[in-house]
Amino acid sequence: MAAAAALPPHAEVLVVGGGLAAGYVARAAVEHGLGGVVILGEEPVVSYERPALSKAYLFPEGAARLPGFHTCVGGGGERQEAPWYREHGVTFATSAPVESIDLARREARVKGGRAITFGALVVATGARALTLSDPGLPGGDLPGVHSLRSVGDADALLADVARLKGAGGGAVVIGGGYIGAEVASGLSLQGVPVTVAFPDASLLARVVPRELGAIYEALYEAKGVRLLKGATATGCVPGPDGRVAGVRLGDGSVLEAGLVVAGVGARPNAELLDGQAKREGPGRGGLVVDSSLRCLGPDGAPLDRVYAVGDVAAFPLSSQGDVIVRQEHVTHARSSAAYVAAALAGKPPAPRYEYLPFFYSRVFGGVSWVFYGASPPGAVAVPFGLAPAAAAAAEGRASKFGAYLLDPASGRLAGVFLESGSPEENEAARALAAARPAADAEELRAAGAGYLLAAAARL
Repeated sequence: MAAAAALPPHAEVLVVGGGLAAGYVARAAVEHGLGGVVILGEEPVVSYERPALSKAYLFPEGAARLPGFHTCVGGGGERQEAPWYREHGVTFATSAPVESIDLARREARVKGGRAITFGALVVATGARALTLSDPGLPGGDLPGVHSLRSVGDADALLADVARLKGAGGGAVVIGGGYIGAEVASGLSLQGVPVTVAFPDASLLARVVPRELGAIYEALYEAKGVRLLKGATATGCVPGPDGRVAGVRLGDGSVLEAGLVVAGVGARPNAELLDGQAKREGPGRGGLVVDSSLRCLGPDGAPLDRVYAVGDVAAFPLSSQGDVIVRQEHVTHARSSAAYVAAALAGKPPAPRYEYLPFFYSRVFGGVSWVFYGASPPGAVAVPFGLAPAAAAAAEGRASKFGAYLLDPASGRLAGVFLESGSPEENEAARALAAARPAADAEELRAAGAGYLLAAAARL
């Protein structure tokens, strides 16, 4: 790919950040005939489908590896390896981190001093995984302590997995959320004894209602994963060789660990526009954008041809009364990138960016859930299929179960969580979450999973 020294002096469209969203900006720009696109990426490779890192990349057999999951294969498109960008007139500079952006001069400067001016700017800097060093935990930077965000991170983790398997010993995953659960599955499939320590009262507590989390707990324990609920990590302990040897908990006890993975959240990479664009929350949040994904200035006015996409964008979610949200998910990265590229080409697909929140996970090779919609304040969860699912989980198997989430303020369906659904049922869950029909808790409880297809057919 292009080296920073070989960059053109000007880009009609400058994309800062070379992650998944950047690849989809390029794809849509080519589809719309938008030229002069330059992408500045920090990693040494072009854009790839990042969700693979905590899923198939960790498989002991048949694992995902580049170039197999470069964008845009995850979105049903062509695989965009480095030659694709050259052949389609897109300049993609790898290993080219941007150190500053000056919106007044419409200029970005690559680390090392090279500057490039731009007509339009798309900020696609994503988010970075929080590490144990971020809150200042002792030993958070010891060898053998990992976070997971890039191919380089995943390769370093797998190298330590191989070392651990040779020497013996177990791993500790800190965090019982989305990433922590997926990494624990991958390590377990590798044959590594795993303990997951997390402060919440149940696994996946911020994703699913507690009664659903209990089923996943039974499944993980049946797979040999040890779960420590209500456990707070206060630091990592070194061994005689200087590598991590344990995790100290809030009660003073120490978990032995030859390998530690932190799945403790992420922070948006929005600092490049500090003082020039509005940020969400107390200054550590994403870049606030309007309904067309245009960044807002400090005064709240839209900035001219300056956009944010993917994890870094804090946008108004129309289905929730335009509350400002960030969505750290591949589907939003793809769709926001496509929207902005079309808008820059003068062909916006809709007057405003509309998005249906969506999350999914796949663990242990056969456990797969989807969640569409939202869980508004005070949401009423109506679970279904719990008894057979609990019995299956105790045997290490998955079966169909889920929950409907009702908005108490409107009496409408706000979200649907579904484990082990058929493609038709997953699509019905999506359609219902998007339509938000009026729903009655007792009706949902009586219909169970059967409500999905029946209600979707009535839309």
